[in-house]
Amino acid sequence: MTKPDLISEDRETSRLLVVEVKESILESDQDFFMHQLRAYADALGNPKTVYYVLVDGERIRFYVESVPKPQPLAEFNTREMLRPYAGEAVNGRMSEFLLAGMTQAWLRDLGTRWKEKNPPGLGRLDKISGLLDLLSKADVHIA
Repeated sequence: MTKPDLISEDRETSRLLVVEVKESILESDQDFFMHQLRAYADALGNPKTVYYVLVDGERIRFYVESVPKPQPLAEFNTREMLRPYAGEAVNGRMSEFLLAGMTQAWLRDLGTRWKEKNPPGLGRLDKISGLLDLLSKADVHIA
């Protein structure tokens, strides 16, 4: 089974967040990656409130599980969201490894405020029921 790049799971609340990170995700490939993330979430068992995140060098997109397909929740500019974790010096293309590390730091910061008092995107993400609660209760780690 293919694993996501990052995961956060809180068994107590039955919530799960899975993240796929690529240098670039073409619109034509988005369904493929979403299918992989859904298969992984299904293999972990139900019931679950599942949040999916697709990250590439341009966009960070959040979705929530829904039938027949996940529904979009929020979309952000990757460089704007990750700037506090990369500094101003990051130019050009970012490797998947670098993107995954900065995304992990950002998601952890949303849950714990370890670096930024108001992490980028907090105002929009706090409106997504259960997401910040999940990030504060369950660590984001490499799958």
